[in-house]
Amino acid sequence: MMARGMVIALLAMLGACTTAREIYLPNGSQGHDIRCDGIGNKMENCYQRAGEICGSKGYDIATPQGAYSGMHSLFIKCKE
Repeated sequence: MMARGMVIALLAMLGACTTAREIYLPNGSQGHDIRCDGIGNKMENCYQRAGEICGSKGYDIATPQGAYSGMHSLFIKCKE
């Protein structure tokens, strides 16, 4: 039973998770920090989440996106 718990914990750590939070960009405007964690997660998931947040207005990438240690990040500003 202990081995099953360890397998479930390992799968949870490797699983993909996309989160977004509101932030203030260097110019003082409001934006979003989108993080796509997990080894199985791809940058496309960050772009999809950005589209969900901003809808048909679209968005601009506020700073260069990046990837490090299994995590992708994207800073965006919704168009007005």
